[in-house]
Amino acid sequence: MESMTGTTPRSPEITEDWSQARECPHCGAMLPMRVLGVSVGRITSVPIGHAPCGCEGARTAAEAERADDGGAKARRLERAGIPPRYREASHPWAAKMAAQALDGQGYFVHGPNGTGKTTLAMAAALLLLELDADVLAMSAYDLMDAMRSRRDEDRSLFERAASCRVLVLDDLGKEASNTAYSCERLFAIVDRRDKAMLPTIVTSNFSLSTIARRITAGAVGDAIASRLAASCKQVKLDGDDMRLKGGCHGEQA
Repeated sequence: MESMTGTTPRSPEITEDWSQARECPHCGAMLPMRVLGVSVGRITSVPIGHAPCGCEGARTAAEAERADDGGAKARRLERAGIPPRYREASHPWAAKMAAQALDGQGYFVHGPNGTGKTTLAMAAALLLLELDADVLAMSAYDLMDAMRSRRDEDRSLFERAASCRVLVLDDLGKEASNTAYSCERLFAIVDRRDKAMLPTIVTSNFSLSTIARRITAGAVGDAIASRLAASCKQVKLDGDDMRLKGGCHGEQA
């Protein structure tokens, strides 16, 4: 199990790959591909887009694109379920988590309140969205509440949660009044993702050894915890409650 405390690691290095350079459509200058070095498993780098050109035509086009893209970006974040509070989230470990998620690795991030669990998960989700990965982020409470229903839109949500490239399930174990049916639906989501080798990033105040009974008593809770233990790297976040200290959610609170 990894343990992450207040020590901030060195930020990943960004280099330029001229073999993937392209011409600026406005002035013809060659623009290298920017590459984020991650060195995680089989992944050693992640392309993050071509360097911007400083010519007047590129600047004008970029301003127009930002104006047009504002609404599209908001809709993309809304569809992904990223809460407004976390739409500028960043965390020193987000790049590593995003890279490993692309490689199929799930995470179970646990620890006390205010130690940065949700910020880390959402920051990783934002990076994955920039790489055009299909991401869905939901609180466990909202997902379980939807699973208690049998409406068509909730059945559609079940399919998306079970099949999206990366599922972020926030605050597992805090939900209350789980029905047998909703717990079975949660197990079905976790089980389908495990069999399809689709990564799930889970945050929780509780360790995996205790999460089963927080979900439901009996075999279903044990089966959910077992699937998560098999597919997720366990990471413990320690430290003081940064919310009570006035920490910023956009950083590490």
